[in-house]
Amino acid sequence: MFLRMQRIEPSDADIESAKEKPISIENITMKYKLSPREAEVLLLLAQGYSAPFIADKFFISIGTVKTHIKRIYMKCGVSKRDELIKLLHL
Repeated sequence: MFLRMQRIEPSDADIESAKEKPISIENITMKYKLSPREAEVLLLLAQGYSAPFIADKFFISIGTVKTHIKRIYMKCGVSKRDELIKLLHL
């Protein structure tokens, strides 16, 4: 008995999505010249954490976290979290 194997070719959409690799936090940090703390805040933002959680984690005020977030947005040229996530391809 012989089994016939079919070769399955990837679709154009599969090829395009494979080309779009996620940009790492390190690359974003270097490209947009983020400070080390901004990079840490960015990492937690990208993971979906809130400003109060980030403040507690780093023992800083929520106002300081919001300042870091504003500076991240400004440096990356975005105005909201959704745009930042799209930039990260996460």
